[in-house]
Amino acid sequence: MYLIKILASLFIIGISVTFLIRSIQLLFFSILKLFVWVFSGIAGPILNLLHLLLSRISSKGSKSILEGSDDLKEAGNYQEQSKINLGRFPFETLREWWLRVGITDSEEIIEIFNKVRYGGFTFSKEETTRISRKIRQIRQKLKDL
Repeated sequence: MYLIKILASLFIIGISVTFLIRSIQLLFFSILKLFVWVFSGIAGPILNLLHLLLSRISSKGSKSILEGSDDLKEAGNYQEQSKINLGRFPFETLREWWLRVGITDSEEIIEIFNKVRYGGFTFSKEETTRISRKIRQIRQKLKDL
């Protein structure tokens, strides 16, 4: 009789601890997830601002190395635009950069840039002229900002 009471007590304690541990785990990981969410929401903009400030400091007095280079190469380069504080961060893709600065009508150029940059494709003189014209328009938009 006592053995059954002891086993029943141990069983009830075991079940209680099991459910309690599950609740503690859920609470702990919920708090951890909230902390990560808040930290990433705060740290991301702070790190971007820090990077922007550091790029401003390092770009003072430097000349653009883009003079005489191909327009399509210039589309992916951020050094010229860093003079007006709209430069592409090293971790940004061309698409992310242009979305950040408000250039949204250039999906065709982004795809062409990626094909030339990563796929080794070449384009006809007509396509190159059209792309160069569009990139000059985008450059002007950046200067107007």
